[in-house]
Order: sequence, then C-alpha cells, then structure tokens
Amino acid sequence: MVGDAVNSVCVVVRRPGRVPTSADASPEYLLLHRMGRGEGWGPVTGVRRPDEPLLTKAMEEVAAVTGVGGAEPLPVDLSGPQALFTLEVPADTVIKPGQGYDGMDWTSAQQALLRCGSEHRDALSKAVEVAPLRFTFRSMAREDIPDLIKWQRAPHVSRWWADPVDLEAAELKYGPRIDGKSPTRMHITLIDGRPAGFVQHHLVRDELAYSEAVGRRDGVAIHGAIGLREFTGRGTGPRFIWSMVRQVALAEHQEQRYVVATPHVENVPVLRALTKAGFLHMGVIKEDHDDFYENLCLFDRQRVYGH
Repeated sequence: MVGDAVNSVCVVVRRPGRVPTSADASPEYLLLHRMGRGEGWGPVTGVRRPDEPLLTKAMEEVAAVTGVGGAEPLPVDLSGPQALFTLEVPADTVIKPGQGYDGMDWTSAQQALLRCGSEHRDALSKAVEVAPLRFTFRSMAREDIPDLIKWQRAPHVSRWWADPVDLEAAELKYGPRIDGKSPTRMHITLIDGRPAGFVQHHLVRDELAYSEAVGRRDGVAIHGAIGLREFTGRGTGPRFIWSMVRQVALAEHQEQRYVVATPHVENVPVLRALTKAGFLHMGVIKEDHDDFYENLCLFDRQRVYGH
C-alpha cells in the first residue's frame, strides 16, 4: 500500500495518579525492563510484519508484554516507521511482565523520560504531550444548528469551511441531512461530554463529482472540525479523526473497507492529523467545480483493524 512503511509498534501505557484528589494527580507511565539489557527500560514495543494490522499488533503486544488483554490503545502517530499508541488503564490495573522482561515500574512522565532508553525517548515524549480526552458522538438535531454556525465561524475553522454562516442558509442546507432526507449524515462531537464540534459523512458514490475526483465509488467520505479552540492541539486531531472513523463512519457503514478524507492542499495540520490517525496520503486531486486542490487521504480498515 502507498506510504505504508510501518515496521514496529510502540504502546505507552499510563494510568491516573494514585491519589487523584491530591495536588499531584499527574498520570503515571509504565516502564518495563528487558532481561540482560542493563538500563533497558522502555514502553511496550514490538516488530510488525507488513501484513499485520496496526491496531491488532499493538493489542497483541500489550497482552503479551503486560498481561492486559482486550484493551484498545489509541493512536498518537501512525505516520512514521513506528506506529505509536497510548493506552489508558485504571489505577488498579495489575501488570504481569511477559517473557523476556524481568521488571516493571510506574513512574512520572519526567522520571520515565530520564530512565527510558534513548531509542524510546522520542516516542515517550510524544505520548506524554497527548491529552487523555474522551470522544463520543450523537446525531445532530436542529437545535444544534446555532452551535454549528458558531463553530464554522471560528477563525481556525472558517478558513477551510466555506459553508453558509447564517441561520436561514444553514437550516436550508443542513435541515435535510439532520432529518434523514439526504445521503449525508450529521453528528455532534462531544469531548469529555461537552459539545465541541461536528462531523458529516456520506458514501463516496452518493456524490458523483466527488466520486469522480477521488477516483473511486467505494468507501465513506468524512468531513468535520473541532469548533472549540481550547480542544485543539496536544494530539487532539488524530484522536478526533480516529474516533470519527471508528465510532461513526465505519460503525454506520460496516460493509465499507475504506474511509476517504480530502482536506485543502494548504491545510497541513489536518493532513498531519489524518496520517497520524492511520490515513495514507494518496496524492492531490481537484474537483471540477472547485477553485482549490485537495489532498486525497485513504484509511484502510483491514490495514489498521484487520477486519
């Protein structure tokens, strides 16, 4: 597959501070020690074969190395040669180091960065920066349209979202989608339970011009934005996209293998977030009726999930 150069996985496991009501409630990070490696402390890592799904491989390594089975990690950066995830576990999780390991420890982020091997430091520092936010989604209602307008007017969104910004135009465009009379569906994004953005998705084949531009009829097309600026940065983008794909696009279209995203070619932050969330950059396209070029990004559920 184009751009798939991932040859290993790394999962940084963290838990809440042991005394969450104390002044120091920072997360603690799991370090494991490999036998015969001296100062060889680090997170969960493993070599990946080209045919191994990224998420499946990460979960298998977590189970083998820590004894924690069935836990699903979330992506930090899946765009490089090492697919990086974090896994949030409860404070009372029991860790049982697997074969080849002779020690484990929970420690602060600062101590983890000091103690881990140099080959793990970059991955661990990236994981530490990611905020442990929870993303959920619900169907959009007409009562959400004023929030939708507000989010589309936000400076960090409006540059890339050329949609109606007054109530009448928004109701005319989005009303049929909300009412189920359009192939495009709308959802509200909740971050830690708070409405913070929006998502829309449709089958690629349902929009002829779009289908011709992306060069395929299969797949689900996604569009969306985090409208509240306070929730941008700190690794939020990849988690938002991952959750959108997992909980909405592929959950509602389980027969589809691919998800398609086409951000403006100058929207580099979104392109980075998409590739960190597991999308592959397939090239640049241009819809006939548009005045700008778009990056074509493709998510393959078999490559990432294995099913």
